[in-house]
Parts: sequence; C-alpha cells; structure tokens
Amino acid sequence: MHFRNRKIAQLWCLIQFLQAVHVKRAIAELATGSKQDFWSYLQGLTTDKASIEFAKVFDSTKDHTHWTQSFDKSSQDEIREKLFATLKISSADWDTYRGTILDYRNQLAAHHDTDTMVASYPDFTIAVNAAFFMYKEIWKITHLHLDASIPDDLGEYFDTYDKKIRQSIRKSFKEPDCMIS
Repeated sequence: MHFRNRKIAQLWCLIQFLQAVHVKRAIAELATGSKQDFWSYLQGLTTDKASIEFAKVFDSTKDHTHWTQSFDKSSQDEIREKLFATLKISSADWDTYRGTILDYRNQLAAHHDTDTMVASYPDFTIAVNAAFFMYKEIWKITHLHLDASIPDDLGEYFDTYDKKIRQSIRKSFKEPDCMIS
C-alpha cells in the first residue's frame, strides 16, 4: 500500500511487518513436515517481507517511513529510551539485534549478495515487541486523523488475524483440492 501521509504509511508498514511474522509463525507451526514446496516458498516470502517492512520503520532516519519522521527531535530521545525500556534491551544490544534483520534484508531480501553466508534467519521476537510499541506511540499522535481501516488495538486485530491464518492453513491440509504438489 502507498500512502502520502507519513504517519499512516508508518502504521501500515508496522501492520504489514506483523502480518508477515504471524503468517511465517503459523506456517512454521502448522505446516511442519509438509513435503510441499509451497509452504517453504511462502515462509521465505514472509521472512523477506517482514525484514523489508521492519527496515522501513527502523532503518534509516532519512526514510519517510522511519519512526523518527513522526516526532519532533525534542521527543525522539525519550521515545527511543521508552522503546529500549519496553524491550528490556540496551541501545548497543538493539543496534546489534536490529543489524541482524537489516543484514538479512540487505543481503538476501532486497538485494542478492552472492558473497554472503547467512548464519541464521532473523528472529523477529524483539522486533514484534518493537513494532507493537512504536505503533502505539505513532497511534497516540495520529488516531484522530485516521480512517476506520487502520486498527486501534493491534492485540485484538492480530488475535483475529492469527485465527484466520491458522484456520486457512489447517483447511488447506484437510481439503485435497487446496493442496499444491
């Protein structure tokens, strides 16, 4: 989706990041042991999508969708400190962790670095918590100007989303016509 309003674009980047992670996790849990290439392919796509959407909000401060674009410079340090406190992580640890996702994005998802060796795929656990935190912070200053298509409660939204995704995956294994070989 493309939005001219930076805050709305940031919120949608965070939603899309979280959607990708939810789909990835549901596939990992429910399609384990599947011999279908489709599920492996879809897991790769969701990992790539998650890393790209994460980078839009947490990589370069010059990007229009970086979270700092929504806040005055005077409040950015406070928000950053609240983020680290929420994540129970230091600034240095955040930079290291964030770097693992950005390296994956830069070397495999957005570009193809033939010299790279991926030690492991990104663990999005901390990134999910960062996304929920930042969504709330941006929501606080934006919600009066939003349309109804942007959820106000991500917890409730993703509880419903997760149930629908899992139901669809389970259904695909029960109905032979849904199976891709």
